[in-house]
Amino acid sequence: MKPTKIIIALFTIGSALFSIQTQAQRLPSKFPEAAPRQNVYVELGGNGIAFNAMYENRFRKAADGAGFKVGLGGFTSNYEKVFTLPVGVNWLLTKDNKHFFEMGFGATFLHYEDTFD
Repeated sequence: MKPTKIIIALFTIGSALFSIQTQAQRLPSKFPEAAPRQNVYVELGGNGIAFNAMYENRFRKAADGAGFKVGLGGFTSNYEKVFTLPVGVNWLLTKDNKHFFEMGFGATFLHYEDTFD
């Protein structure tokens, strides 16, 4: 056999073995089960009526399951002030840790002040 054919044959066999090895590797989960689920986000026209900042967390260290959210919000104008405190409990359902269905309930506590003189 010519040296070129031997090199090509060894390269092909080596590539096949390397490919088989990489296919056997397990991909790490994007959302590991042991990681806590915490979110901080800002809403406009959401639970806090006008503008609010929310904090959300899971009760256990998993991507799905029961959780809670709480926030602060409000707005001011020339003659009125509004302060909101949205709170809620929710449940996330998933099969693949990529797509979630959320259900829950909550309430928004509201303080309104009229400053018209």
